[in-house]
Amino acid sequence: MTVHVVGNATVDITYRVRQLPRPGETLLAFERRIDAGGKGLNQAIAAARASAEVRLIAAIGADPASAVLRDRLAGETDLEALLLEAPFVSDESLIIVADGGENAIVSTHACATWLDGDRALAALGVLAAGDTLLLQGNLSVAATAACLDYGRARGLRTVFNPAPLHDDVGPLLHLVDLVIVNEVEATTIAGIEDPGAAAAAIRAHSGGSVLLTEGAGGCRLFRGDAERHFPAPPVRAVDTAGAGDVFTGVVTARLAQGASLEAATGLAVRAAALAVTRPGTSGSFPMRREIENLLQKREG
Repeated sequence: MTVHVVGNATVDITYRVRQLPRPGETLLAFERRIDAGGKGLNQAIAAARASAEVRLIAAIGADPASAVLRDRLAGETDLEALLLEAPFVSDESLIIVADGGENAIVSTHACATWLDGDRALAALGVLAAGDTLLLQGNLSVAATAACLDYGRARGLRTVFNPAPLHDDVGPLLHLVDLVIVNEVEATTIAGIEDPGAAAAAIRAHSGGSVLLTEGAGGCRLFRGDAERHFPAPPVRAVDTAGAGDVFTGVVTARLAQGASLEAATGLAVRAAALAVTRPGTSGSFPMRREIENLLQKREG
């Protein structure tokens, strides 16, 4: 079964600093790195490295920087990238990473906004029942709604990671089989201060399942009336950028391959923990062999 990812792709420019800047403060970076990123591209790569057949639909610019995106995707096995050319420079993300891995990110989104519902649906084309459709929050709410509705009507499993968060994603949740949110996103969507209670409310509203990611704490699965915690292995975090995308991509890939949600979640937590021990965004992601090793160790 194929995982269809409709999302964004960005050229990531990362500055490493001792601590995140305070308002009005100027800092000197001790490292600069350029990488391919964007939640759509990141999650597609993570899913492909977890051995799923993946199609990525994203918009990029015609500028020289787009070569960073094309080159990274060209090197991925089992990933078909349909990159639509928008009349803008490619979207960028500026990532500031402090010692310990904490980060702050600002992204442009002209290309992602240009990828509207009509363009996205035309690129999706004919989909097979039983495939999986994965979306994030980078597209407009209208485009996201069109894709989720299209996928649901054709019998696809729908997975939604609504980050970056729009104010009005609540009405989309009934179209989603699996919602993946962090604590801030959960509390904002539900309007409830306690993240666990917020995730439970999202599950009740969507009718599907919810994965609540908790960083170094691992994640919690809310399914039906049950809640289960998946602890993350202890690691020394270097850069947490993209860890949530590794988690989402691996969960989605394993579900598409027939794994249970519980088994997929356990593997995804371990893969994300491995990613944060390395600098960069997609360049830090576990390779296919590493994910296979994680899977074999748990099953062995």
